[in-house]
Amino acid sequence: MPHIVFASPELGQVGVRLGTTAQAPDRYTVEEQDLSGWYTYQRIQDKTARVTTITDKNTHRLVGAVVLAVDAEELLNYLTVLIQEQKPASALQQWIPVYPSVASDLSYLYH
Repeated sequence: MPHIVFASPELGQVGVRLGTTAQAPDRYTVEEQDLSGWYTYQRIQDKTARVTTITDKNTHRLVGAVVLAVDAEELLNYLTVLIQEQKPASALQQWIPVYPSVASDLSYLYH
């Protein structure tokens, strides 16, 4: 279940927690990305925007995420859908959302 702290910036988390990944490093890949270069975050000048993704090493599916950003709830909602639908990261390459938007920036996650 996703949850978020509405502060400035917002902080949200969904799925597998970072503490779980530390206990099972052979099972998960954890990647932290600076989002300030994504179009959306450049446009709103969010220099603090970051996402940590947690991927299952066997299935290559997104299983968790932590988002720190001005509009973290929007990105967290999209990541929650990917987790719930058990989609591999490659599914983002076939997604054609409205541009420009946070959704259209998702293709930057797995370059």
